[in-house]
Amino acid sequence: MEKSISAWTYNSTIDAPQNKASVERSGPSTIRALLQTWGGYDAIRILAQAITEANSTDGPKVKDAIKA
Repeated sequence: MEKSISAWTYNSTIDAPQNKASVERSGPSTIRALLQTWGGYDAIRILAQAITEANSTDGPKVKDAIKA
């Protein structure tokens, strides 16, 4: 990761039911488009987890939960 500015956190071969269903729905011709959605997907999951852990939607509390 040295000097990198981004990283893909998604892999189409992850052995999880949700992932397999997404790959099956999208098909090989749309995998590239699917990959582009994962940055947003990850961000929303991080925010949702932080809101749950902070038990709040207050910005500073959510930020602190993300940092934690």
